[in-house]
Amino acid sequence: IPESEREKFILTEFQGKFPIVIKPRKGHGSEGIRYIENINELSRQLETLAPDDCLQEYVEGDEITCGLLFDKQGNLADSLAMVRTLKNGRTISASVYENTQLDDFINSFAEKTKLIGPINLQLRMNQAGQPLVFEINPRLSGSTLMRIAVGFNDPARIVEHFLDDLPVRRAKVDQVKVYRTEATLTVVGPKTSQPREKHLLQNRNEIKHIVFDCGGTLLHLVPDRAQVCQEVLRQLGYEISTEQINLAYELVNFSLRHRSSLVRTAKEKQDFYHEFNGRLAIALGISSQHHEFNSLLQRAFADRCHWSPLPGVISTLNSLATRAGYTLHVLANWNSGLSDLLLKTELAHFFCSIHHSEGLGVEKPDPDIFLAFAGQTGVTPQQALYIGNEYEADVHGSRAAGFTPILLDLNHRYTNLIDCMLVRDWHQLRELLDSLLSEETKGKSVE
Repeated sequence: IPESEREKFILTEFQGKFPIVIKPRKGHGSEGIRYIENINELSRQLETLAPDDCLQEYVEGDEITCGLLFDKQGNLADSLAMVRTLKNGRTISASVYENTQLDDFINSFAEKTKLIGPINLQLRMNQAGQPLVFEINPRLSGSTLMRIAVGFNDPARIVEHFLDDLPVRRAKVDQVKVYRTEATLTVVGPKTSQPREKHLLQNRNEIKHIVFDCGGTLLHLVPDRAQVCQEVLRQLGYEISTEQINLAYELVNFSLRHRSSLVRTAKEKQDFYHEFNGRLAIALGISSQHHEFNSLLQRAFADRCHWSPLPGVISTLNSLATRAGYTLHVLANWNSGLSDLLLKTELAHFFCSIHHSEGLGVEKPDPDIFLAFAGQTGVTPQQALYIGNEYEADVHGSRAAGFTPILLDLNHRYTNLIDCMLVRDWHQLRELLDSLLSEETKGKSVE
């Protein structure tokens, strides 16, 4: 449209379609948005219209954010729609939203566009029930943490698919509402804010099996990785706090997951840790010395570290072993050396069976590892507790397979509002298990 005819075109195009909004093509947090109610106001605004400003008809109703995840071939692998409430352009609450017409629209959009990676559609439904899109953003959403809270983890699956070349897992989404403040997320179910697994406290007869993760749950490294890494860094002339080191480890663990079922030989393990420690060096800001750092760190772990039972593990397992009617098992992302390790740490005799991802050919958080374990042991998932220290792998993964999760949060990474049973150490875990398995709780409700 020639510049001389632009104003006439806009005024004609939006005649009778008020209200409308004017907003910058590139922006965030609702910054720069103007709400226009009539033709005269629009005419005045055109005098200051920027070249990249967009004009859109305003649609009343709830705003819906749709997360679409495409694979490498441009196929839609998964999607999630949430109705959201905004404050100053920031999502403060969101609920999972299901609508057949919206599903049809998303599938049609995906088929026509054949995009790759994460895409966000912002839209509203008009009075006819048709979705009207007003934004398309090719990126991870600002509400990603809220999506993760309902079970839709975009970043983890992007890493798995685009870096590890694994197929995109479809999410098992919980029908809940998420509230966000500056520092916390609160997940609330349709009728109660209590974790749904607490119904077990009303009927102990449902529990027949207790299944444990291993690393970070039964066993821990002594000395821990942050201490060993800090000593290596000091050898190289760096003084970095254990808090910063732990944060660096978290970042690298997120981007490069250790797959025990794929990393088996000594050479494969060495190559994996060479890459892992290289990324750790980058996260710590010492990439110029990553070769020396990797060599020293691998040697330090081999010479100094050993696995040891966490405080409270042996006494709790002793207590559980005296109870009739329950079986104890181990299921972990680990290699074939898991049984020997549990023998060495004098824990193996507590368990009816010990299973690892290398033997089962699949890793947590994939629900198939839990189902394969159940198939081999005869354990009924609905009668089993699963206890682990990682939310995605242990809580989300086991729950998707029908197990009841308990999260052991030794490092206080999660708030008390997390949507599962939560304990901070083995003392609390023992108290919780005592209440779950006690005759006194049978038939009683628990607040």
